[in-house]
Amino acid sequence: MSKSIKCPSCSTSITLDEKSKTSIKCDKCGRTIPLKNKNNLDNVEEDLSNMLLEKGLITSHQLESVIEEKNKCKLEGKSKSLANLLLQKHFITRTQLKELLGKDDSATIAIKGYTIVGKLGGGGMGSVYKAVHDMSGMEVAIKVLSGRLSKKKGFLARFMREAHGAIELDHPNIRHYPTIRHA
Repeated sequence: MSKSIKCPSCSTSITLDEKSKTSIKCDKCGRTIPLKNKNNLDNVEEDLSNMLLEKGLITSHQLESVIEEKNKCKLEGKSKSLANLLLQKHFITRTQLKELLGKDDSATIAIKGYTIVGKLGGGGMGSVYKAVHDMSGMEVAIKVLSGRLSKKKGFLARFMREAHGAIELDHPNIRHYPTIRHA
């Protein structure tokens, strides 16, 4: 017996069959629509998989392969979370996962003389925050070296070279408020 759903984007009726796995693509608008209760995930993992598909961060094929591995691990008596498997297979990054789960560490960052407004981005060496200088009211970007890397002498030296290099940039679209601090 076939079941049908409506595409949330264009309201096209889409017929599902037994082959339909974790998602289906709308032929009219191209949107990937996650299918509920097809993959034995808990509610949090179901929500995560839906967000990943809707944002286009993973394909339905990638999700299906991770779910298959998760179910295989479960049969073997091993417990692995969907998030950890996605990270292990490099389908998503830790930054993407934190953003999807709403875990923004900007609330935990405090830098004397500045009010942190929010996180602009992050990478392998650290994170960049949008802030306001308390005295002048000027908006600035502050780059913070990650805690684990700050303890490694080579990374700290590289980070400081980068900071000094940024001060030397000269462009009409760059406002300078050069301050380099080491905490």
